[in-house]
Amino acid sequence: SESLEELNNVTLPGLQDDLQELQNLTGFMDGEAPATPTGLALSTELLNNESVIKVSFNANTETDVIGYEIAYSTDQVKWHYVTTTDTIVYLSVIANTLYYVRIRAFDAEGFKSAWTNIASITSAKDITAPTTPTGLTAEALFQKIILRWNANAEPDFDKYKIQVSTNNFSTVKETFYTSSNYLVYSGQTNTQYYFRVSAIDTSGNESAYSAIVSAITAAVYDEDLESTILDGLTANLNELNTVTLPNLQSELDSKLDDLPNEITETHIANNSISTPKIKANAITADKILANAVTSDKIAANAITAAKIGTNQIITNSANIANGVIQSAHIKDAAIETAKIKDAAVTNAKIANLAVDDAKIANLDAAKITSGYIDADRIDANSITVSKLVA
Repeated sequence: SESLEELNNVTLPGLQDDLQELQNLTGFMDGEAPATPTGLALSTELLNNESVIKVSFNANTETDVIGYEIAYSTDQVKWHYVTTTDTIVYLSVIANTLYYVRIRAFDAEGFKSAWTNIASITSAKDITAPTTPTGLTAEALFQKIILRWNANAEPDFDKYKIQVSTNNFSTVKETFYTSSNYLVYSGQTNTQYYFRVSAIDTSGNESAYSAIVSAITAAVYDEDLESTILDGLTANLNELNTVTLPNLQSELDSKLDDLPNEITETHIANNSISTPKIKANAITADKILANAVTSDKIAANAITAAKIGTNQIITNSANIANGVIQSAHIKDAAIETAKIKDAAVTNAKIANLAVDDAKIANLDAAKITSGYIDADRIDANSITVSKLVA
């Protein structure tokens, strides 16, 4: 009974009070995401010589909104986030740089609103120059000099300016820009060059120049370089004499062994050398062995007057085999007086009945050997008045 009294008089009233307190604490929650904040505005200025962006917007009216999330970026890919309960916030940023900004609200239940539209602004320029670069060194090589120095750490650092001189900056020869803290300079051999470096930030502020350094490019003649080149040439020459040339000689000998000593008739296929393959007057008497060209090697009408140079083939009777030149091989009137050497045509060279009326032009007495034309050589009624010279 005591326990029941305690339950009714103490425990249950205590639970009732706790429940009421909980209801008082959570009654403002609406179970919905907040509305998207409105009135987003951006401005920029220098505060304590530091570029800042002022972000302002209207407060949400929901009773369960407990804060806002601000996102800002230079590329709309990589975002930075700031959480706040204020509606005016100053963002410390890099000077003279374009920024994108958006915000959203969140409530006690963990709900978040949609993002606002993105606003953008270029941050204010500062007036503070970067620190002067330090640690500049110059290492000389053949026609090149490698420059190195310590990198600047300013968040608004943009690039370095490197100047080159050949007279310790009485005049400036060349100027280069780079975001890296090294440079490979290409110059002439055996020449002294002077260098200095300054740093430039995003607002265009430029530091003072670094200490001047100099270096002399290597001369064309260098004992170590010469030794290396000569060693390489010696090795290449040895390889040429002991490997490359002997291999080429072996290949050449092998190719020569495969060639015939001379081109004989076995190397030439029958009928492979045709008339178009032979230049006019290319085959002269000294190129033809006696009796080498027989009747079976000459096609009918293949040798015309245009193919025969004066006295080139028939220089004496020894070049004409008995019976080789038959009547079918002689064009009418093709053999003129000038083509026949005195006493070249003997009885043995003329086949019986090979020379008929059509083959004979005018014959004078000087072309006929005494006693060579006997009764057996004269066809009956073949000598007419037209064949006789007065």
